[in-house]
Formats: sequence, structure tokens, C-alpha cells
Amino acid sequence: MQIELSGKRVLVTGSTTGIGLAIASGLAASGATITIVGRDQAKIDKALATVAESSGHVEAADATGSGR
Repeated sequence: MQIELSGKRVLVTGSTTGIGLAIASGLAASGATITIVGRDQAKIDKALATVAESSGHVEAADATGSGR
């Protein structure tokens, strides 16, 4: 199934590994801008690189609560 998501923003929780990462990559390949959410900076960085291979439209969100 191919869908067009250009111009759309998608927040994918649990997106640093496994199914969440696969979903984020698939949505990025469909043109969406993806926000990766995670608690481990190393995993976030790896996920950003993986999703960026599908599309250049990816950003990260800090879910550690350290910004409070």
C-alpha cells in the first residue's frame, strides 16, 4: 500500500526500535515529516539516522523529562 503524506507531520512514540522504528521509516518514505520520541539519546540518534535514510524529514523529541 502506498499513501502520499507530503506536508504532513507524524509523531511516532516508541519509534527508536522495533515496530515503531519500522512504522516511522515507512511513513517517512511516504513523505511525512517524522518526530522520533525516545528516552535514550543514543537510540534516538540511531533512529534519526535510520529514518533519514527513508526521507530527510525527521526530528527528535526529548521524552526524558529532563527539560522540565
